[in-house]
Parts: sequence; structure tokens; C-alpha cells
Amino acid sequence: MKDGHMINFSKSILFFSPNTIDEIRSIFIAGLNMQTTEVIETYLGLPMMGGKNKKVLFSSMKDRIWLRLHSWRSSPFSTAGFLDSREGNYPSLTWRSICWGKHLLIQGLRRRIGNGQNTNAFKDPWIPRPPSFLPIMNGLNEEMKVSELIQQPGKWNRDLIQQLYLIPDSQLILSVPLSPFDHEDSWLWHYNKNGSYSVKSGYKLALSVDRSSPSSSSEVLSAWWKAFWAIQISKKILIFGWRGFHEILPTTKGLHRRNVSTNSNCPLCGYGEDSNAHAVFWCPFSQEVWVLFENQFMVRHEEDISF
Repeated sequence: MKDGHMINFSKSILFFSPNTIDEIRSIFIAGLNMQTTEVIETYLGLPMMGGKNKKVLFSSMKDRIWLRLHSWRSSPFSTAGFLDSREGNYPSLTWRSICWGKHLLIQGLRRRIGNGQNTNAFKDPWIPRPPSFLPIMNGLNEEMKVSELIQQPGKWNRDLIQQLYLIPDSQLILSVPLSPFDHEDSWLWHYNKNGSYSVKSGYKLALSVDRSSPSSSSEVLSAWWKAFWAIQISKKILIFGWRGFHEILPTTKGLHRRNVSTNSNCPLCGYGEDSNAHAVFWCPFSQEVWVLFENQFMVRHEEDISF
């Protein structure tokens, strides 16, 4: 052969289709000195030949794999143990592939809330918002369980949730359905409506991850927000700053953008763009407040600083 390997005819067999005439069969058998077979053999558990129907062709292998997976349920290698497993120093190609699949799986897994007793309200991924499924900011009680947010079976404690979480988080939490029955928390695959993983949904997620790999700027911004929410000041001030950064303070510019106001002028000084920065920093009335604070950095007339 071209690569220097030789065919071992003693370990090889010939298989002819039913349409092959006897004369042709005899020529090949005599010339190659090989045995013949009428049965399609398997090699390493896989069929050596197959037709167009791949579902039938690989059905036996699929059944064996499912049988093996079900047998693992009774083994000590739990789901949590698998998710916490590491690649190691000298992993095999098979284990590296499994770890890559595990990393992809983790990016789509979040907690399915039952009674909430086994899910941390601020550290575990359970809020239906990818990619982290975590709340925007940490709570004062980082050991709180989701069960403490449930008023009664099947009903959230709306007042407590709105007190502990930012508006985007509280809205998502209240949209999560609760069962009236006492079920333990479990895992679900976010990218499929039935909560089960599928190759199609995993493939789509892998493509989206490759296309939107995090840049250094996004990582810096993420670290900045983490430090921002860790500042030990009133929660209301932090929320105000967050809303200002995202341009969702109730200024006339924002109201005009949402078709609530007929114009975007500042109601105090008449400036044409009542943005968040103008309302807080640069409006003459705001400047008077900053003067009282004796903050020379903020007492300026150029609108070159914003959230």
C-alpha cells in the first residue's frame, strides 16, 4: 500500500453482494486467497457495512450506550462530581473531549426550582438569564436558600424578592413557575423548552459561544461591575448608579424615547437633551447642589462626563 502497510489476507474476509456472479467470485477468491462470508460482521462494535437507514444501522449501539448510562446512575460518580471534575495534567484525547463537552454543558445548565432548599439564592445559577444565570448583585445574606423566597408552595414572596433583588432580577424570578408540590431542586438545560439536552441545541450554543468569545474589554467591565456592587454603601445608591449607567432613569429624554413625553427638554432649565448625565451632573440646578458639596471636580459647565 502507499503508506507502506501490507494487507494481512489471513485476517481478512471477502463479502460479495447478491448480484455478484459466481465467475467473478471465483476469480477474487483464487487471486486473493481469502475466505468469504455471507454475514455482515462488526468491528470494534460498529457495523462494517450499512445501507441508507442509519437509524436502524446504529440502533443496537445506541441501546448499549443507554444501558451503560442507566447503569451509571447507581455509581458514586454523581452529577455534581462530574461537573466539578478537572482535565488533569496529562489527559487523554477522550477525556479532553469529555471535559470540553462538560464545559459546554455547564454553560447551558441552571437549577430547576422545586422547594428551593438545595439552591443558593445568590451563588447558584437559577435565574433564567444566560450566560451566567446568576443575579446581577450579591445579597447581604450569601447563604440564603431559594426556599426562603417562597411564601407558600406554588407562590413566591413578591415583597421580599423585590426588596432583595434589582428590578431585572425580580421580574425574572417572579416569572419562574413554582410547583404546588414538594419537589427537590434539579438541573435543567436552558436552551431547550422541555429542559432536556439535545445535540441540536448544544451545537447551536457551541456556535454562539465561538462567535461571541469574550473580549478583554468585556472582562474588564464585568470585573468593574463586580467591584461596584461590592461597595459598602446604601443599596438604593448602587441601584441609582446602575440605572443611570443604563440610561433608564425617568428623565424626559428617556420618557420621550418610550413615547411617554412629547419632548426631551429638561423641565428645569429647558436644555434640549435631558439625559441622565445632564439631570444628575450638568443641569444648573444640579450644579448648585454640587457646589454645596464643595466638589470642584463636578462643578464644571462642559458636559463631558456621564455615567
